[in-house]
Amino acid sequence: MEGSFRKPSVFAIALWAGIIFGLLEGVVLCSTRLSPLIQAAHKVSNSALWVAPLVDIPVFLAAAITFLIALQLLGRYLRGWELITAYGFFVFLGILTVITMPRMIQPWGAVVFSLGLAVVFARRLRGGEKKLTGRLYSQSLWVPLILGLTALGTWGFQHAKESFEARGLPEAPSNATNVLVIVLDTVRADHYARPKGQTLVPNLNRVAAQGVTFTNAWSTTSWSLPSQASILTGRYPDEHGADWPNLRLKREVPTLQEFLARRGYATGAFSGNAAWITPEYLGRGFLRFETYLFEDLARRTVYGRKLDRILDDNGYASAGRGKKAPELISEFLRFVDDYPNRPFFSYLCFMDVNQAGNDRKFDYGDKGRVRPGDIAAAYDRGLNKLDSQLNHLFTALQQRGRLDNTLIILTSDHGNSFSAENPGDHNPDDHGTSLYREQVEVPLFVVLPGKVRGGMRVDRTVSIRQIPATIMYLLNLKDNPFGGDPLPVASDLVVDPEDRIPCVPAVLNIYTRRAYESIVCGHWQYIRNLSVKNKQGEELFDIRSDPWEKNNLADTPEILPVLAQMRDQLDQVLIASSPFERVR
Repeated sequence: MEGSFRKPSVFAIALWAGIIFGLLEGVVLCSTRLSPLIQAAHKVSNSALWVAPLVDIPVFLAAAITFLIALQLLGRYLRGWELITAYGFFVFLGILTVITMPRMIQPWGAVVFSLGLAVVFARRLRGGEKKLTGRLYSQSLWVPLILGLTALGTWGFQHAKESFEARGLPEAPSNATNVLVIVLDTVRADHYARPKGQTLVPNLNRVAAQGVTFTNAWSTTSWSLPSQASILTGRYPDEHGADWPNLRLKREVPTLQEFLARRGYATGAFSGNAAWITPEYLGRGFLRFETYLFEDLARRTVYGRKLDRILDDNGYASAGRGKKAPELISEFLRFVDDYPNRPFFSYLCFMDVNQAGNDRKFDYGDKGRVRPGDIAAAYDRGLNKLDSQLNHLFTALQQRGRLDNTLIILTSDHGNSFSAENPGDHNPDDHGTSLYREQVEVPLFVVLPGKVRGGMRVDRTVSIRQIPATIMYLLNLKDNPFGGDPLPVASDLVVDPEDRIPCVPAVLNIYTRRAYESIVCGHWQYIRNLSVKNKQGEELFDIRSDPWEKNNLADTPEILPVLAQMRDQLDQVLIASSPFERVR
């Protein structure tokens, strides 16, 4: 290695390989945003264009040290070939990084393919490696400049795009009502609604007292993407399509944000759920959509994933991390301040309660011995803390003079099970695993000063998919493109005597198949397990006398007429709701 080969040359090659292949990885990361299924739950913003090389460069420089150590051991076999071998090594590492990013190629196939291309490159370069190395070494200062310009470019592009779209908004009606939809991700109804003196949400209860609270509200499913798509479209999962197996919101299904943007509203979404409530899945029509932290983007690169796995194995689970309420609230308030002369439609998804529960659940300091009750207690503390932080949000809006003219709708997308070891819950635990009450009953209240009478409590069975129709009604917008009736928020929305017991369905698809179907009518819930082909897959619960759903009445002779009615109701609703074209 004496002669013409210099060790610093390896670091120059590694530096340039890190920036070049990092940029290519960033391009692939951004390109996969176009397909809902590629990198599902691990999407990124355009900032991945500079985050990927920022992660890759240190990895490639560390690889340079490893390469030099290997040369100390094998140098006598490579005398005269050190430089070309270095190029081959880093080209191999770079190509392997780029093609394994989407996780669509088998690892050994990727290794063979990358090795083959590296050999071809090295052969083509042979004889010119010294000249190229000299240029790379002398121009190494361009690397941080390229990185900085890429970061500045992605920031500038996003701001220019928003500015251009904002200038294209039509003039809004004078004194138009602002709309604020708040989703407490993974908050189940029974933990939210507690008796006085035990409540975890005193501040939210004070806000809810100014409007109408729904004590029998249900989601359309038990996981985030399809349920929150229902909130934004007024459609069931089978209608809007943002569910397994395709995960794509149908283009022909209108969204709240698109509808209100066409009426001059500044539309902004701010999400702590960087897995599913992201612009790739639900961003159509939002002027601004903020969800990703730098940490999220870094963890979704090839080497970030490997580091994340190591951290996860040592007690630093990413499931308990992510954007917290204070930052999300600050982003929302900046948005409101950026558009002081326009009404706003803002959608806020808070992940704090989910994160608090998962932070305790994956606490490896207990080596897997965490009890369900401990997880539930951490979850409750997270809810109580979030309640205090939301109080700051309402105070800030009041100080800006924008609260009194704002329609506030607060709900959750689904609940959560802490497993059958937790009193009142069922197996399997978590969410998106069943349609039992703890996973699909949610809190819901609506507040609009001057239009919604305060102090109302409504026990009628309602669904979160009625939120868009409710917004249309309260804003007095006649050209309502959303399905369903509005929530009974005012005296003129009297329940038809023939429809005193409305029914709301829910479905749960798990990957490529439908797993469960459910319907709630008044105090009855019927659940159909589609993996069981006979009556053993049916469950019927009287949630008035059996709130924890422990007593399945499906085989009780005197209840058979109710069971038959519930089956029919579910079949009728599912037929009516799919496909979208049949109810448009």
